[in-house]
Amino acid sequence: MKATGAGTGSAIKKVYINSVFAGGNAGIHDYRRCSHNYVELSNVNDEDISLNGVSLAYTEDGIKWDVLELRGVIKAGSSYLIRGAQCSVINSNYTLIKVKNCDIEWKVGKELKKFSDEKCAFYLFVGDKSTFEAYSPSFKANPAAGILDWNNSTIVPRGYVEVAGFYRTGTDAIAVNEGGACGTFGKNRLMFKYYQFDPTTAADKMGSFKNRKNSTMWTYIDLDKKDLPLLNVVDYGPKASNEKKNIYTMKSKFRDDIPNYVTCTFGRQATVPKQSYKEIVNGNEVTLTGATRCFNWISTSYQDEYLWITRVD
Repeated sequence: MKATGAGTGSAIKKVYINSVFAGGNAGIHDYRRCSHNYVELSNVNDEDISLNGVSLAYTEDGIKWDVLELRGVIKAGSSYLIRGAQCSVINSNYTLIKVKNCDIEWKVGKELKKFSDEKCAFYLFVGDKSTFEAYSPSFKANPAAGILDWNNSTIVPRGYVEVAGFYRTGTDAIAVNEGGACGTFGKNRLMFKYYQFDPTTAADKMGSFKNRKNSTMWTYIDLDKKDLPLLNVVDYGPKASNEKKNIYTMKSKFRDDIPNYVTCTFGRQATVPKQSYKEIVNGNEVTLTGATRCFNWISTSYQDEYLWITRVD
């Protein structure tokens, strides 16, 4: 398949910052749950996208930005991995996620890039380092200013593709707009993005793309939790394009042999989001509206699938 160029507007808008791990100041002799700092991009188009001419910028203060010019192709329905500095002893059992492959390494001078685990922001755009350096200081302080409605914004910065901002609770967030930065950042937290589901009320954590918010469309796995199932944690780890990671979303069917779609939706009032109903809350009857106890079933292969439901009064 011939890759679509970065200049194809509708296609590049479906390339996202998918997952982030920040190792802070840790180095190769330290211990973190993930071996490297990284940023993973995803392509939820049904065609390959060339990243030549696309760049990723990083800041810890909204003033000084480092810019990495990307290269290569991100496959349809898959990922592209940008690896920074090593932040843990890679062969240690303590290191749950071992980032051994990547599509590109992020170097600033001779040093591999470290990402702050206190607060930072990433800005994905069409252009290169000179394009970013030409922006005004006010733009660099908040490159997504004015983007309150991602699809229908009246102010869209030149070349804008995606922004992601993170901060620890109790620290000052960097202005990234799109609903503000995500405040659940921290040490040993693997940040990853919710994806848009079909238009139910309760099952759609992220909401519609045009109304998405940076502050609510990210979640995380706390890698310090002692009861984490190792296999599931590794599944959430990053993959380079040649490792053929499959990005699950219910809005596109990427391949005929992988049915990435909702087979059914279960939930009380799941299809009547405006209808009111009675509920007992703390011993009192209250009137509620909207979907409740709703979830989507996603098939990942052709197989018999079953659901057991037990009611507990």
